[in-house]
Amino acid sequence: MFSGPTMYQQPRVAVRSVNSGANVAAILTLSLFWICGASGTINADDAAGAELTSAEQAFVTQLANRSMLGSFTIDGKEGDAAKEELYEIGEVKKIGVDQWTIEARIKYGKVDARVPVPVKVHWAGDTPMIAVTDLTIPLVGSEFSARVLFYGDRYAGTWQHGRAGGHMFGRLIDTPVAPPAAGQNE
Repeated sequence: MFSGPTMYQQPRVAVRSVNSGANVAAILTLSLFWICGASGTINADDAAGAELTSAEQAFVTQLANRSMLGSFTIDGKEGDAAKEELYEIGEVKKIGVDQWTIEARIKYGKVDARVPVPVKVHWAGDTPMIAVTDLTIPLVGSEFSARVLFYGDRYAGTWQHGRAGGHMFGRLIDTPVAPPAAGQNE
């Protein structure tokens, strides 16, 4: 049974603050999938009834074992070139009515971890959207908000962290397979 925050609670974790606009945008998009759906509760009936519609199956196929390769901008710095971003996505599972778990690789500074992230997915017809509102991300920071749409092999959205914000956009690509480490059998 899910024992996370209730509908009216956000998880709170002591974290260090990041103030650089570029770092804020990178952190937000790296951790876009972190606890998006933790504002609700999951009960056994929801998890047991998590069958996929054809649109939901297409969403799983669209994201699972893929990478988001693109750029982000920072409001107020429109003259600057967009910054590059790359985020790896692993397994994508529906666990309730609108509750999903997306395994995301968060890589920032000395942090490099794969995290199973509970998210909420909203639908505009056949187009999935992930929403994050005033999110706290352990080891990273708080007050993250974003709305990101996925269509075909593209994504686009907005992000906000405190007073900094901007746009993010790019394409979904197959995640490159890393070569075996020296001394490992292929």
